[in-house]
Amino acid sequence: VRFLHGRSFLAYAADTGRYALGIAAVDLGRRAVRASNLVELCGPTLAQIAEETGETVMLTAYDPRQGKVICLEQIPSVKEGLRVFERIGAAFPLYRGASSKAVLAFLLPAEVEAVLAHMGRDAPDLDAVRLARELATIQLSGLATSLEETYPGVAGVAVPVLGDDGVPLGSIAVAAPILRMNLDARTRIGKMLTVAGRKLSASFRSVP
Repeated sequence: VRFLHGRSFLAYAADTGRYALGIAAVDLGRRAVRASNLVELCGPTLAQIAEETGETVMLTAYDPRQGKVICLEQIPSVKEGLRVFERIGAAFPLYRGASSKAVLAFLLPAEVEAVLAHMGRDAPDLDAVRLARELATIQLSGLATSLEETYPGVAGVAVPVLGDDGVPLGSIAVAAPILRMNLDARTRIGKMLTVAGRKLSASFRSVP
């Protein structure tokens, strides 16, 4: 109880001597509802993209408390040979991978600066200046790509899913072995994802 109280999951009322849910628990519940809505509303789109591409499609949610994106849902590739697979619940840093960069590019400038500042310590192999330029491009195009940033031999393409205030709720990504993700494939899949991302973002803006 002391542990939960110390982390604001429980609140103590001195007048009654009782505990109630704290602000952190309320926030956790809100994020759980948001994640459930993401999976429900994005499910048909994920299925359509998976059918049209035959590659692995992944839905992530942005978790501001962790400063990461979390894999919420996945439809594995049906293609023979090499396939990409990710664990549901896996967390990814915001500075590495298409699904993460699609979210990072649309955060507030101060949040982006904080991520880039920490990146130097956590990922010294990455160039913050180069990533900042890439994020500016992603913001303009709405499309993020990656080549072997998360796993060797894997390429990804992703778009953000934006909420009412333009803050990213998460992202939708297609991941595949590089040998099947040449420039033509990335361009074709990117166009498909861009249309899907815009439609989904519009649907979330219409949710009361």
